[in-house]
Amino acid sequence: MIKCLVLSLSLLATSAFGDTYEVEPKYRGGGNILKFWLMVGNLSNEGTGVVIGKGGCTSACTLFLLAEKVCVHPDTVFEFHGPTGMKAKPFLLFGLQPPNNGLTTQEHKNTVDFLANAYNLRWPGLGDWFLKKASGKYGYAVSKVKGIALHTSFNVPLCH
Repeated sequence: MIKCLVLSLSLLATSAFGDTYEVEPKYRGGGNILKFWLMVGNLSNEGTGVVIGKGGCTSACTLFLLAEKVCVHPDTVFEFHGPTGMKAKPFLLFGLQPPNNGLTTQEHKNTVDFLANAYNLRWPGLGDWFLKKASGKYGYAVSKVKGIALHTSFNVPLCH
């Protein structure tokens, strides 16, 4: 009975949002962390609900999970990995591992810590999972998790 109540409440997530923003396909592959951070902040400040619908959500796209109002489709596959600097792009194009992933050791540590803390503040435990499972992966190596797993493990609301 409790499971049914939780599922019913989570299915109401999108109707409780009011204004919504469905993550566009052009953002599904990720991009610049700062750009996504600012987008999420603006959406949250406006009170806009973020809908991460069916499909994939890779790299910086996962920052949409940090929105104040967010829901995920149960079948969406989220792909997390550690930070990569712009200097790494030429290496990654040829399938090579860049030195320090294009970041200094301190830049890498600061970025990983920032992401883990942000995920943990919004969804307790998600940042710890990120540190253990994804922060050391780069380029096309990712840790995958479905929306339903984010819901059951970290209480991220499901969209209907």
